[in-house]
Amino acid sequence: MDALAETLLLRLGHTSLQACVLGAVVYALTRYIPSLSAATRALLWWLVGVQAVAGLFSGTAWQLPWLPSPQPTAIEPTTITVMAPTTWHASHVPSLPEAHGIAWTTWLFAAWAAIVAIQAIVAFVQWRRIRGVIARALPHDDARLETMVSQRARRLGMRRSPALACSVEVVSPQVVGILRPTILLPVEAILDDSELEMALVHELAHVRRGDIWLGWIPALARALFFFHPLVHYATREYALSREAACDAEVLRRGRQAPQAYGRLLLRMGVSPHTRHALGGASPTFETLKRRLTMLQNANEKSPRALAWFLVAVVSVAGVVPYRVVASTHVAPAVDMQARPAPVAPSLPPLPTAPPEPMPPGVPPAPPVPPQPTAPFGSEFDHSVVTFDSDARSAYVIMDGRSMFMSGTRVDAQRARQQRKGDEPLLWFRRADGEWVVRDQTYIKKIQSAFSSVSDLSEKQQALAGKQQALAQKQQGLGQQQASLGYQQAKLGTRQAEMSLRAPDPSLSSARDVLVGEQNKLAVEQSKIGEQAAKLGMQQGELGSQQAELGQRQREAGQRAQRDVENLLDEAVRTHVAQAAR
Repeated sequence: MDALAETLLLRLGHTSLQACVLGAVVYALTRYIPSLSAATRALLWWLVGVQAVAGLFSGTAWQLPWLPSPQPTAIEPTTITVMAPTTWHASHVPSLPEAHGIAWTTWLFAAWAAIVAIQAIVAFVQWRRIRGVIARALPHDDARLETMVSQRARRLGMRRSPALACSVEVVSPQVVGILRPTILLPVEAILDDSELEMALVHELAHVRRGDIWLGWIPALARALFFFHPLVHYATREYALSREAACDAEVLRRGRQAPQAYGRLLLRMGVSPHTRHALGGASPTFETLKRRLTMLQNANEKSPRALAWFLVAVVSVAGVVPYRVVASTHVAPAVDMQARPAPVAPSLPPLPTAPPEPMPPGVPPAPPVPPQPTAPFGSEFDHSVVTFDSDARSAYVIMDGRSMFMSGTRVDAQRARQQRKGDEPLLWFRRADGEWVVRDQTYIKKIQSAFSSVSDLSEKQQALAGKQQALAQKQQGLGQQQASLGYQQAKLGTRQAEMSLRAPDPSLSSARDVLVGEQNKLAVEQSKIGEQAAKLGMQQGELGSQQAELGQRQREAGQRAQRDVENLLDEAVRTHVAQAAR
C-alpha cells in the first residue's frame, strides 16, 4: 500500500508540474495569436487534459537530462573470493525493526482517493438522472423538423442524424448520449423556426465534432487533479472554446447574421451544464459574455497550416510524459595513482673528511595484506559489492552462490531474507518501496546490462596487478641503489683518509683502485636509474590506461543504470515485481 501511494503521489507531482508548463504555453499561444480559430483553441486546451491523464496513468516517461550532473565519486567494487565456504543460516541475520503506524503518504493517498471517489459518485448520479430524462422523453412527431435536421446533418458531413425527442425537464435544446446521440427539445415552443434551426445546427455540430465523448478527457483530468487550479482553468477554457467552435459552425453553415445568433444566445440565457449533456445555453454569465464577444471574429479564417503545426508541436513536446533528470555527461575524475620513479641523483663530490657512515638499513618489505573476509559470511563464493550508505536506491542480485549488489549492508540483509534457498532473486529498493523479482528472464536481462561493467572492472583489476608488479620492481631497484650508495660512501671515506696522510708514492696505486671502483659503482647506479625511469614510464602508461578504463566504466555504468531503471519500471508495471514482505 505504501509503495502504491508513493508511486501515485510522485506521478501526481510530476504531472502537475508538466501541466503547469503546458498550460502556460497554451495560454500564451491563445493570447498572443488572436487569429487562432475557436476549434484550434479547443483542441489545444483539450491536449492539456490529455497530458494530465496520460501522465498519471503512464508507467514510463522520457528522461530529459537538463539538471546539472552530480559530482562523480570514485567507488571501486571489491571482488571477494571465499576459499573455504561454510554453511550460513538465516537466523544469524538480525531482523529489521517493524515499522509502526501508517506513513503520511498513505494518508495523503487515502484523502485523494476519497475525493476522487466522491466525484465519481456525483458523476454516476448525474448519469442516472440523464438516463431517466431520456427514458421519460417523448418521441418527436414533427416530420418537417425531422427533415430539416436530416438535411443539416448531411451538410455537416454526418452519415446519419441523431434522434429527436421532447422533454418537459429541459429548457433549451441539448444533445445527450455517447453511443446513440439524442437531441432533447423542450416541449413548449419558445423559439421560432429560424432560431430553432440555429439551435439544432449548434447541437449537430457538437455531435459531428464528438464533443460528448471528447469532453470526458478534461472532465476526468479535473476530477483527478481537483487540487490543480490550472487544470480547472484549462477545462473551463476548453468548454468555452468548444461552444465557440459550434457557434462559428452555425454562422458558417447558416444564412443568419451574427446579430441574430447573438440574440438567440441571449434568449436561451444561462443553464448549468453536466458532463453528460451539451446544450446551447451558457453555463455562466461570464461564458455568455465571452461567447457573444467571440462572435465578432467567428467568420475570420485562421491559417490552417499554422493551426495544425501548433497542435502537432504541443502534442509531441507537451503531452508526452517526461521527467527532468540529472545530466549523464559527467566530467571524468581521473585519479593518477602511478607516479614516475625518481631519476637516480648524480654522484656527489668526494667529501674531505666525512665521518664513518652508519650502514643504512634496508627498508622492510611492506606487510602482506590480510586475506579479506566476506562481508556476508561464507554463503557466496563470489560477490561484487559496492557499499553506499547514502544511496536512495539499491539493488541486490543473487544467483546461485554469486551476488552483485549496490547499497548498504541492511539492503543485503533484506534481500537475503526474501530469498528461498539458492533461487535466483532480484531485490531492489527505491522511492516507491521494496520489490522482489523471481522471474529468471528479468534477472538475466539485468545481469546482461551489467556485464560490460563487470568486464571493464576485471580489466581494471588486471591493470592494478601490473602496477603492483612494477611497484615491487621499483622497490627492488631502490634497495640496490641504497646498497650502491653505501658502498660509494665507504670508498669516499677511504679516499679522504688517504688524502689526509703524507704524500706516499705507494698510495697512488691504491688511490687509482678506489677511483676505478667508484666509477664502476657510478655506472651501475646510472643503469639502475635508467631502469627505474623506464619502470616509471611504464607505470605512467598503465595509469593512463586505467584512467581511460575508469571513464569507460563510468559511461558503461550510466548506460547500464538507465537500462536497469527501465527494466525495473517495466517489472513493476507488468506486476512481475512483487512488493517485498
